[in-house]
Amino acid sequence: MDDAWPVVTEQFTQWVIEDDFVMGRPDWSIGGAFFSNEIETWENMKLRCLNGSHSTLAYLGQLTGRETVFEAMKLPLISDTLDALWAEIREVLHAPQGVDPADYVDSLKQRFRNPAIQHKTAQIAMDGSQKLPQRLLAPLRERIARGLPSPTITTAIAAWMHFVVKKAYTPDAVLSDPLASDLLARAKVRTDAAGIVDQLLSIDKIFGADLPANATFRAAVLAGFTQLGRHPDVAAASPIQY
Repeated sequence: MDDAWPVVTEQFTQWVIEDDFVMGRPDWSIGGAFFSNEIETWENMKLRCLNGSHSTLAYLGQLTGRETVFEAMKLPLISDTLDALWAEIREVLHAPQGVDPADYVDSLKQRFRNPAIQHKTAQIAMDGSQKLPQRLLAPLRERIARGLPSPTITTAIAAWMHFVVKKAYTPDAVLSDPLASDLLARAKVRTDAAGIVDQLLSIDKIFGADLPANATFRAAVLAGFTQLGRHPDVAAASPIQY
């Protein structure tokens, strides 16, 4: 019998529950659940290591014509960028007790390379203005506070900018984002790389006031933006002047 009912998923499962029960609790650990008093730490690890790399992969995937996460991971530009990104994130990561961040990242690599999970880069790339602050800008600010350079995180931000610009110059393209109208308008005010970077960095709802005022950060984003725009794997979709 050819049974079409099963849904293909992945082997990885994780259920972390805050261990704060007034009248006792079922022992859900029997089914693999993990009880913890470090919920925020678990959440930050997931947001930064998994979601931060997911967003970076999605923007680069959209710029290089990769439809799924699996396809994107086969491109050295993307897989190498993620390795460098994870290294920067882990330097300022507060992992939960008993968790090795290296093992967690290795599990993410395996999940991203699973051909059975057809996760679309277009879907992950949605709502970037809402995702960047938690996923990439939070660890970036921690690195800045420690005096650490963040070339890969700034490259990820530059990839998001290129993604927005590509949408702005592609006929009938739709940018799924609560700030879409503002983003698309700013992306077309200037055609020089420095001008585009300045326009998008000036969106206070995303970058606040501290990051646009940081000359080192701005220069790093511009460098990443220019380098990506000239990369042979990135399809040009706008009249940007470098």
